[in-house]
Parts: sequence; C-alpha cells; structure tokens
Amino acid sequence: MAVSKINELTRENTKLKLMAAIDGEQQSLLQEIVKRKILEAVGGDMARYKKAAPALNSAVWAVYRRRFHLNSFRNTPQYLFDEAVGFLENWKPPEKYKYKK
Repeated sequence: MAVSKINELTRENTKLKLMAAIDGEQQSLLQEIVKRKILEAVGGDMARYKKAAPALNSAVWAVYRRRFHLNSFRNTPQYLFDEAVGFLENWKPPEKYKYKK
C-alpha cells in the first residue's frame, strides 16, 4: 500500500513538473531571440526595426502560439523550452519584411 502511494505521488509530481510554465528568465530569453531575429530580418537597421517590429512581433508570436498550442508564449511548458528556442532560432520572417541589399 505505501509503495503504491509513493508511486502515485511520484507520477503526480512528474506530471506537475511537465505542466509547469517557463520562468521569467526563460521568457526573457525567448523575447531576446525574437528581437534579434527581427533585427536580422531588417538588416540591422534600427529605423527599419522600429517600423517593422510591431508587425513582425505579432507574426512570430502568432506562429509560435499555433505551433505550441498556447494562448501566450509565457505559458510554454518547461519541457518544451529547448524546442521553443530551436523553433525561434529557425524562424524566418515573411518575404516582404526581409532586408534586401
């Protein structure tokens, strides 16, 4: 009986850990990645960044939320954090926003 209860509590604890959302530091890291990707997309030009950032921010987070089935990136589960980082690192902006030399 006691072993059964311990196993049940262990499973419940593991389930809760998997459901826990990323912390503030991880949220900041995801935001920094998005800012960097947007800046890269506009060729590093701050004037273009300021103009394009609102639309590109909306675009990347919309795709992110759909990909991970979330209502906010802040609700990203801990266990998906590494995958989320990879997803954002590989995100490509829509062609109309890409900087052309």
